[in-house]
Amino acid sequence: MEQILTSFSEPLIYLITFLTVISETGIAPFFFLPGDSLLFSLGLFARQGIVEISVIIPVIIIAGFFGNILGYYLGSIVRGKHHTSPLLKKIPERHIVRTEKFYSEYGSWTILFSRFIPVVRTIAPFLAGVSKMNYKKFILLSAVGAVIWGAIVTLVGFLFGSYISFEYVGYVGLALMVGASVLVPIIVFISHRLFKKG
Repeated sequence: MEQILTSFSEPLIYLITFLTVISETGIAPFFFLPGDSLLFSLGLFARQGIVEISVIIPVIIIAGFFGNILGYYLGSIVRGKHHTSPLLKKIPERHIVRTEKFYSEYGSWTILFSRFIPVVRTIAPFLAGVSKMNYKKFILLSAVGAVIWGAIVTLVGFLFGSYISFEYVGYVGLALMVGASVLVPIIVFISHRLFKKG
């Protein structure tokens, strides 16, 4: 990915980043697109002067936010056609109900922290739309999540840009994905337990 991006001009990198992030966070079939590793690489690029850190982070945040909105919209369309589409009719109603119940209880945590878990961040907004999660709450959580994710992962790459060679970006990206996939659910579980006790 880094070799491909560095072959483009700076404005084109911003455009590719925007399209990649909005697709990876908003369109379920594009879950395979790079997320954390892309942001980390862009942080390295910023350290080397290939892109501007003051530009790339807002681009990521905006794309991540509107990606969630797109995912929610697509999910709401699916929910609206559940009883009329021959294909969607095959989805048992109980699964829809379970999804609604889950998002009623854990929707806030899911939207906020799913940003740091590959694949989950792609399908979470879609399922929020399917479950008719409160839209105003969804908007707020999506904005906060986009800012936290977009800033933290990119700045980590920027801060470590002087110490990490591009040849190790793939390994670091993998470590970020594995670490987030393990730590985030644990943090959410502990926070939820403490919140319920309080």
